[in-house]
Amino acid sequence: MRRIVVGAAVGYAANRCMDVATSWFYDQQSDASKAREEEVFPGGAIVNGGREVARMLGIDADEQRIEQLGIGAHRGMAMAYGAIGGMLVGFGMRPMRAGLIIGALAFVLVDEALNAVQLEPSPTDFPVEAHLRGVVGHVTYGAVLGAGLTLARPFLRR
Repeated sequence: MRRIVVGAAVGYAANRCMDVATSWFYDQQSDASKAREEEVFPGGAIVNGGREVARMLGIDADEQRIEQLGIGAHRGMAMAYGAIGGMLVGFGMRPMRAGLIIGALAFVLVDEALNAVQLEPSPTDFPVEAHLRGVVGHVTYGAVLGAGLTLARPFLRR
């Protein structure tokens, strides 16, 4: 249980760092790229995730609550990935390897594969910068998760 809790805490911290990296990258994007992304996916992934959570819970939420739900879902996934990382390190995987593998898998599974199975919008509808932002964010998440798991390694051992 200790590995799950420690890993989840590290995952939360890594997610906050990911937010900083993706926000920075978004600020660097061209206005045309931002406009295209908003046209294709109004509100972005966080808001869309919040809408999905509200729909699943059967609640009627305003835009502020929808954003909170989306952020909560994003943090929750990051904490779950962190818990998996804590377990992997506890089973003997090197912390940085665990962090980077999890960051890469999160990008491939959530950002690309999950989007690819949806009919609308298609991943090809997004500007390339949106995909690159996902890469930057998930590499940041994985690296920070790996570094955090390295620091927490004494708590993850048997």
